[in-house]
Amino acid sequence: MNRMAMIRFGVACYLTLTASAFARQSTGENTLAWQYHPNRAGAEAYMQGGAYSAATGNLTSMLFNPAGLAQMPGRFSFMLETGWASRTDLFRFFNIDITTGFQPVQFGGLAFQPQRGFSLGAFFTQPTNYEVDLREIRTTALTTTAAHAADEPQQQRNEIAIGVAGATAVTPQLYFGGSVEWRRAHMRNNIAQAFVEGEDAGLRFSLGVIALVQQWQFGVSAQSRYEAASALPAVSSRFVREEPAAIRLGLTTPAILQRLHLSAETEYKNFDADVPIKKWQFYGGGKLALSPGMQLGFGAFTFLKDYSAFIDGPESEIFLTTGATIRLSSFHISASYLDGDLLNKNFAGQRFLNLALGYTIP
Repeated sequence: MNRMAMIRFGVACYLTLTASAFARQSTGENTLAWQYHPNRAGAEAYMQGGAYSAATGNLTSMLFNPAGLAQMPGRFSFMLETGWASRTDLFRFFNIDITTGFQPVQFGGLAFQPQRGFSLGAFFTQPTNYEVDLREIRTTALTTTAAHAADEPQQQRNEIAIGVAGATAVTPQLYFGGSVEWRRAHMRNNIAQAFVEGEDAGLRFSLGVIALVQQWQFGVSAQSRYEAASALPAVSSRFVREEPAAIRLGLTTPAILQRLHLSAETEYKNFDADVPIKKWQFYGGGKLALSPGMQLGFGAFTFLKDYSAFIDGPESEIFLTTGATIRLSSFHISASYLDGDLLNKNFAGQRFLNLALGYTIP
């Protein structure tokens, strides 16, 4: 097989994977769902493995369970978070670099507590933001500037979300909360000399409850499905960005030896699209108090995939996480590091670094 045949074979394999492995089941027009690579915002949440639906007292709760907003530590709170991410997927035929790099504002939130046990909040986040660089594939074509110019296929997926949330303590042991967010997705593809670009927007709703039972905390949250699509009438296709309806169930233990809290959580994502991502994911971790103003976190969570029905695909990932929170008067700093490569033998997986700065007015 000559070099040109190998190139054509590689492009064909990639297009088969992106069009088939991520295609929505449909009896009508062809729909191409984009690869599911969410950001992992929430420094304090992911320092303990992302098990955060039963947590209270932090603005990050608006991303996991809005009921946690009911138990704020002060009258006014503000938080700003930056993030860094690097991703690589290994297919049998070639590697795909999925890199987002540094995000100056990955999450921002504020909350106001007009009375004890009742809070209102607003937030901004980037649920998805990455570019796919197919660095091992090159296609050639005649152009107006040079013959046989090299073209590197690329995909870009960018998304922003702006939301509001509210939470109330029905009793000292029972909290309810809800949120609504507006999301806008931007999709751009440049594959095999075919350029496609489009935008779409929609709403997503969340409801949550947290119950305290003898110093145990139990949390349940539900999020509605969100979809953004960009129509391609010339080829009777459309690109689809789906965030599936999801339910999270979590718990946090009482303090062990007065210093250690453990958390565990499971999440069910009800994908409408026929994507090779398993519907059940798992999270767990803990926080160890070294002093009244410093906590260390540790944990792990899964990113389970199933490519058994496809030609090839990246393996499941188990992320290991760690981090810390330091409180200095009204300020607090949280940092978390997530690594999906240490327990994966065959490829360099995803890595995330989150850094958040918060301020609270008592």
